[in-house]
Amino acid sequence: MEKLDIKDKKILFYLNINSRQSFSQIGKKVGLPKDVVAYRVNNLIDKGIIRKFNISIDTRAIGFITVRYYLTFQSITPEVKKEIIDYFIKSPQVTTVLSADGDFNLVVVLCVSDIYDSFEYWEKTLLKYRDYFADQIFSIYLKQEIYFGSEIIASSDDLDELKSESKPIFMGNKKKTKIDDMDKEILKLLNKDARIPTIEIAKKLKKQSITIKNRIKSLIDRGIIKSFTFNYQSSKSLGVNWYKVFIFLRDYKKIEKIIEYIKNKKHLAAIERVLGYDDLELQFYFKDTSQLHQTMEDLSEKFPNAIKYYKYFHIKEDFKVRGFADLL
Repeated sequence: MEKLDIKDKKILFYLNINSRQSFSQIGKKVGLPKDVVAYRVNNLIDKGIIRKFNISIDTRAIGFITVRYYLTFQSITPEVKKEIIDYFIKSPQVTTVLSADGDFNLVVVLCVSDIYDSFEYWEKTLLKYRDYFADQIFSIYLKQEIYFGSEIIASSDDLDELKSESKPIFMGNKKKTKIDDMDKEILKLLNKDARIPTIEIAKKLKKQSITIKNRIKSLIDRGIIKSFTFNYQSSKSLGVNWYKVFIFLRDYKKIEKIIEYIKNKKHLAAIERVLGYDDLELQFYFKDTSQLHQTMEDLSEKFPNAIKYYKYFHIKEDFKVRGFADLL
C-alpha cells in the first residue's frame, strides 16, 4: 500500500470536494506553493491513486431512475463469473459494477428512463444467468446525502478538522430538467476529465468560451452537476475500505433521529433512502470490519430496540463506476 503523508491527503481532500479548483487555490489551503501541489498531484496520478477526474451528476434531475441489484452467486466458475461481469460492464444502461465481500457478491447499478426498461433488461439477464444467482435483491434509489472527502478524514486522526469542510451534497432532485445536445457533450467531456479547461471544451465544441462557461454554470444551478471530483484506484491506498450498510428498523419512527445522530460520525460517506428492501442505507469508510460493527453497536445502544438487524458489504473491486456518460 502506497504511503501518503498529511499534505498528500489534504490535497486529495480538496480535489475530492472540487477537482476544478486551481493548484494555487489548493496550495493556499494546504500551505504549499502551486508548483509543489502540481508535482504532488501528478505523482498521485502516476502512482495510480488518482485514476480519473470526473463529475457527479444527479441522474434523477435529467429523468433517469436508478435501480440497484445486489447479487449472491451460487454454483459459479471463475469463467462464468467473468462472463457475467463483462456482460454488465458492456451494458450501456449499467453505470456501476462492483464485486463485494460480505452479504453480497456483486453490485449492479442500472439507470433507465422508465421502470419498465429495468424489467425488460433484468428479464433478459435472468434468461441468461438466473441459475447462477442464489439471491437477487433490488431497490430503487430515491435520494442521497453525500460527504465528499470522508475517506481522507477517516484515514487519519490528524485530519478531523477537515470534517467541517466536508459539506453534504444532496442528490435525488424531484424537479426534472431538460438538457440539449450541447449540455450532453459538455457533461461527457467533464466526466472524462473534470479539470479540462473551459477554453479546451470550447475548441472541441466550436463554441465561444463564455458560452461554455455559462452552460457549465447552468448545469450546476439546475442541480445536474453536483460536484467535480475524482475516482481513486482504490480507497485502500488511504488505508480504508468502503462499506455499505443496510439497516432494517423495528421502530421506523426513530429513523430521522438515527439519521441526525449518524451525521456526526467522521467515517460517514453517504446517507441513502430507497424504495424497497431496507429502511435506511449508509456508506462508510472504515479501516476494517470491526470498526463497522463497533459503529453499529454504538447505534443500537443509542437507539435501543429501534434496529432489527443490518447487513453490509465492502468493495473488493470496482469494474465500472459512474458510467452514466453512456446514457447521454
